[in-house]
Amino acid sequence: MSHDAEMDAAMARIGVLRYRLEQADAENARLKAEVERLQSIHSIGLEQLKAQVERLSKKEDYLHDLLNQYALDDMRLQAKVERLTKAGDAMLSEWSNGDEKDAKNFLKALAIWHTAKGGKQS
Repeated sequence: MSHDAEMDAAMARIGVLRYRLEQADAENARLKAEVERLQSIHSIGLEQLKAQVERLSKKEDYLHDLLNQYALDDMRLQAKVERLTKAGDAMLSEWSNGDEKDAKNFLKALAIWHTAKGGKQS
């Protein structure tokens, strides 16, 4: 092979290598752009997830407080039902101990009722 032929072959190889290098540079630039895009999406998504976790945490706290309030209300209502039941039982007991028309027994039962209704037990 002559010197000119070797030079032509080398130049051809150099041209092919330059073309491959340009393709690799273009692919590298495309991949870098894709990485930046994905990092941006990830960053935005991460911030949105953090905000959503914060909102859900606040909502959980609110619902927990509400549940505690309902539990306290339920206990108060159960105590009130118990007091009223006892008052009703006491009233019936007073009436059954005497004549139903006996005003004295009725007034005593009425006093027990008002005491229980006021939140006190007899």
